[in-house]
Amino acid sequence: MTTEEVAAACHLPVEQAVLAKQREYDEPFEVIDLEREGELESAIAAQGMKSVRGGRFRHVSGPHDKGCAVKLLASLFRRRADEHVTTVGLGDSLNDIPLLGAVDVPVVVRSADATEILHHVPNAFVAEHKGPEGWSEAVLEILRNQGESA
Repeated sequence: MTTEEVAAACHLPVEQAVLAKQREYDEPFEVIDLEREGELESAIAAQGMKSVRGGRFRHVSGPHDKGCAVKLLASLFRRRADEHVTTVGLGDSLNDIPLLGAVDVPVVVRSADATEILHHVPNAFVAEHKGPEGWSEAVLEILRNQGESA
């Protein structure tokens, strides 16, 4: 996709679309011919890669995912911290399942994928609302709970 196409599809200013295209660990794509989607998935798997649906696009990547990244980041924080480090993850798409499975406090923000996400992460807190309102609601609730336990 051109920068302009990314800007339009993601409702971003062109400057932010330029940054969004600078990816290192996965490549977002759209399936145009849905009748050949299975063939595409097989070809991706044959290359030792995987594909997962995100909020707007599908993503192809190697053996890594958001869960691998958060585990590494958490281990770095835990090495440097004098206190316990609690990890929190918020997600609303299928590509967030590894992230939610790797954190101490998983939060599912309401979406079309919420039921399927909860099947994989049954201990997750579920936000009442969708989108930014759900994210805000969940973060404020977590901060309130942290304040009460401190």
